Amino acid sequence: MNNDRAEKHQLLRQRAEQLLATDPGRFRTPEQADLVGLLHELAVFQAELEMQNEDLLLANQQLEETRQQYARLYEQAPVGYLRLNEQGIILRHNQTFIEMIHSDQNMLVNKPLATLHCCPIVFKAAPVEDLAMLSLV
Repeated sequence: MNNDRAEKHQLLRQRAEQLLATDPGRFRTPEQADLVGLLHELAVFQAELEMQNEDLLLANQQLEETRQQYARLYEQAPVGYLRLNEQGIILRHNQTFIEMIHSDQNMLVNKPLATLHCCPIVFKAAPVEDLAMLSLV
């Protein structure tokens, strides 16, 4: 794990060095010999940070796209889904469940599942402790 991190850091440093080599005037340095090396190191670190920031922004964008994709899958699933707490209170539901029971979505959240008198249902507990799947018979 540490070896991977060291290799990644080395690769990042090489990329930063290449970036500075292509645009040496990007960071101005004084003519004093002792400061030149320090300023070069600082410029390399700044370039590394900029590239890490770009990587983080890209990862964040990909994460958001994935979250939206799974949210669409949840909402448009062919079965109704409910998320319940340990007391059987409805915490969340998908659009399919609302359509299946012909109800207003604002009336279900924070209500006990036991108060639904819409029709016979089959209750299946999912592996996740607070997730339940309902499908009409």
